[in-house]
Amino acid sequence: MGFPPQVADMQGPDELTAFMQQLQTMFGEEDCHHHHHHQDHVTECDAEQNAHCGKLSIAFPPEYARHPRPPRRHETFCKPEELIPSSNVLEFSPEEFQRAAVFLDGPFSHGGYVTIDKSTDSEAQDIKVNVTTYVGRKELQDQVSVGGYDHEGQYSVQVKRKGGHHHRKPPVKEDCVTYSIHVVFPSHLETYEDLDLHIKKALRIQSTPGLDTLTFDKFRAGVGHGAIVFSDLKAKTIQLGALYGVVMGEYSPSEKFVSAAVHGVSKVKVHPASEHVNVTSAAVVGPASAELPADGFKGNFLVGTWSGSPVIEAPNPEDVHVVKNKYTFKAGYYKEKDTGSNVVVHSKHGDSELLFK
Repeated sequence: MGFPPQVADMQGPDELTAFMQQLQTMFGEEDCHHHHHHQDHVTECDAEQNAHCGKLSIAFPPEYARHPRPPRRHETFCKPEELIPSSNVLEFSPEEFQRAAVFLDGPFSHGGYVTIDKSTDSEAQDIKVNVTTYVGRKELQDQVSVGGYDHEGQYSVQVKRKGGHHHRKPPVKEDCVTYSIHVVFPSHLETYEDLDLHIKKALRIQSTPGLDTLTFDKFRAGVGHGAIVFSDLKAKTIQLGALYGVVMGEYSPSEKFVSAAVHGVSKVKVHPASEHVNVTSAAVVGPASAELPADGFKGNFLVGTWSGSPVIEAPNPEDVHVVKNKYTFKAGYYKEKDTGSNVVVHSKHGDSELLFK
């Protein structure tokens, strides 16, 4: 297929593979993998080779995603309240820009947050992006650039850090450079065409409860290292991906939902907002699961894993019709077949579960 091996093992629609390949190209850790050339080299990262490789502290992980070793000191070392803050506020009109993107790249310290929110100020008309950087010493602010510009009709916010590759051991607070990005939509806005987040490293990419009054046409969020956890995110099409980390939370797609982790967890609750919805939850190394409402979905399913056995659970087992029952996958339909709705849950190295509740 021509994709990097770890992404080539992802099972799902073509656009999911393309999206994950884009993340791999942007944020893949070359130094993690270049010694390994076989299909599963994503599992072969070892701590001797690269300290952060394959080991990630994530916000509020589920039990099975927790690393058995105690957390390393620098993973919770850079606390914003103990650092020097500096804020940039970018504003643009949703009438002028119906599409927006936020890109964060460069060697930031562990602990950054990205929050998508709805304004409580009824007077606010514009979309605001508040980027606050927190540094251990003032001169490190010069390494961080924050800018916003028109990219072919999309308002693009870029946050980048240059330098900072050499870390002292043990780490010292003076070397910390972390951030928070707060994207705030005006309260009157009910729909927005397209939001795209590409974040190299984040403790958590999240939303506030107020965002449930806004519906996107298309919403994408990708992270190199970190956690994506939204609450009741509404959109026609939702794409979420983590190279190292977790994708969790609750989502209401009306057409298509895809969620993937190359090395981590994809564990999502999906509330279909229309009759015909396609859902995919996938992982390469780690568990994948999708939970759907028992009375809110009818259609075909495929649940597969190359290790362990695929699990399908429903309150009324007679609603689950398994047409093909192989060692590595179960295929069939829930309540009715060929309705135009489909759900795929797949992990190569990990448990795979489809739950109707």
